[in-house]
Amino acid sequence: MGGAVGVVLILASATWLTSRYGSLERWRLSRDGIVVVPDQSVKSFGQAPIRHAFSMPLVVSNLSDVPIDLMGYNTTCSCAMVDGLPTSIPPWGEVQLTLLIKTPGIDGPFQQDLEFYTNVVNQRSFRLTVVGEVQPN
Repeated sequence: MGGAVGVVLILASATWLTSRYGSLERWRLSRDGIVVVPDQSVKSFGQAPIRHAFSMPLVVSNLSDVPIDLMGYNTTCSCAMVDGLPTSIPPWGEVQLTLLIKTPGIDGPFQQDLEFYTNVVNQRSFRLTVVGEVQPN
């Protein structure tokens, strides 16, 4: 009988954590002090032609009880930019930003890192990588 109660408690805990954080992985991140979380740490656009401009959504979540400011970002290339910054994310909320991508003039693998800056003392920044394959026209 004790084993069944333990299983019920574990399932109840997992259900509550999932309802509060969205997933057990997001709970683990929050527990470890990671409170600003993009919907994906690596976003892929799949394939796109040379010199093609397009946008991709980016959702960033706040896994804390206080508002968080996203103050800006840095990248080494104008081929990846972000629209919608600066902004504030409400407690336990999210914001949708827009990634603006322009593929380079050569075909092959594409990878660009963006570093986002926050006002969170223990997480001053987080990184997002955009990947894809640039195809010849």
